[in-house]
Amino acid sequence: MKKIIDFIEENVNGRTLFTKELVYKLEDGALEGVYSDQISFSNLKYSPTPT
Repeated sequence: MKKIIDFIEENVNGRTLFTKELVYKLEDGALEGVYSDQISFSNLKYSPTPT
Protein backbone atom coordinates (compact mmCIF):
# COMPACT_ATOMS: atom_id res chain seq x y z
CA MET A 1 0.00 0.00 0.00
CA LYS A 2 2.86 2.37 0.80
CA LYS A 3 4.26 1.97 -2.74
CA ILE A 4 0.88 2.87 -4.25
CA ILE A 5 0.49 5.96 -2.07
CA ASP A 6 4.04 7.10 -2.86
CA PHE A 7 3.44 6.61 -6.60
CA ILE A 8 0.22 8.65 -6.52
CA GLU A 9 1.85 11.45 -4.52
CA GLU A 10 4.83 11.59 -6.90
CA ASN A 11 3.09 11.07 -10.25
CA VAL A 12 -0.62 11.93 -10.00
CA ASN A 13 -1.40 14.45 -7.24
CA GLY A 14 -1.32 18.02 -8.59
CA ARG A 15 -1.29 16.97 -12.26
CA THR A 16 -3.66 16.75 -15.18
CA LEU A 17 -3.76 13.43 -16.98
CA PHE A 18 -4.70 13.26 -20.67
CA THR A 19 -5.84 10.42 -22.89
CA LYS A 20 -4.63 10.11 -26.45
CA GLU A 21 -7.10 11.01 -29.18
CA LEU A 22 -9.17 8.08 -30.34
CA VAL A 23 -10.65 8.22 -33.84
CA TYR A 24 -13.74 6.09 -34.30
CA LYS A 25 -16.07 5.41 -37.22
CA LEU A 26 -19.79 4.69 -37.29
CA GLU A 27 -22.31 3.72 -39.95
CA ASP A 28 -19.79 1.72 -42.01
CA GLY A 29 -17.35 4.65 -42.08
CA ALA A 30 -19.91 7.30 -43.07
CA LEU A 31 -19.44 9.09 -39.74
CA GLU A 32 -16.18 9.73 -37.94
CA GLY A 33 -15.57 11.09 -34.47
CA VAL A 34 -12.62 11.95 -32.28
CA TYR A 35 -12.58 11.40 -28.52
CA SER A 36 -10.08 12.53 -25.91
CA ASP A 37 -10.34 13.30 -22.23
CA GLN A 38 -8.49 14.87 -19.34
CA ILE A 39 -8.82 14.69 -15.57
CA SER A 40 -7.09 16.75 -12.89
CA PHE A 41 -6.13 15.54 -9.43
CA SER A 42 -5.20 17.77 -6.50
CA ASN A 43 -5.23 17.75 -2.74
CA LEU A 44 -5.51 13.97 -2.56
CA LYS A 45 -5.43 12.70 1.01
CA TYR A 46 -4.92 9.21 2.39
CA SER A 47 -7.54 8.05 4.83
CA PRO A 48 -7.19 4.51 6.20
CA THR A 49 -10.41 2.53 6.40
CA PRO A 50 -11.08 -0.29 8.84
CA THR A 51 -10.83 -3.79 7.39
